Amino acid sequence: MKKLLLLIVAVFALNFAFAQVYKLKATDFAYKYKTNYGTWSDWSTWDECSVLCTVDINKDRITIYSKETQTYDIIQNSDTYYDADGDLNWDLVGIDNEGIQCVVRILKKSSGTTQLYVNYSDIRWVYNVYSLD
Repeated sequence: MKKLLLLIVAVFALNFAFAQVYKLKATDFAYKYKTNYGTWSDWSTWDECSVLCTVDINKDRITIYSKETQTYDIIQNSDTYYDADGDLNWDLVGIDNEGIQCVVRILKKSSGTTQLYVNYSDIRWVYNVYSLD
């Protein structure tokens, strides 16, 4: 029994050690922006898309291969937490290609849907994603 437990732990450890790049496929996209009055607009309607997203733990980098490739170097990693809706959140502070800071959030809804948010001070966008791994 002890050997079986050690084997299971070893398999999970190996998977964790080698599975450092997570691939996600985005299927839908929406956005909202800060209005001239300082309030947020409503979310746009969902637009279909087919976009590859990668989360590279080794390089502390998230890349979204949209029409213009978005690269976010992670400078701060928060602990995951559950919000009031029971959704699991993981917030990552990133710096984009132009040196502008933003928050990239990966949200696993209690319904099973996963979303990837990119939040700037004046605009936000979200992708519905699923894991390719």
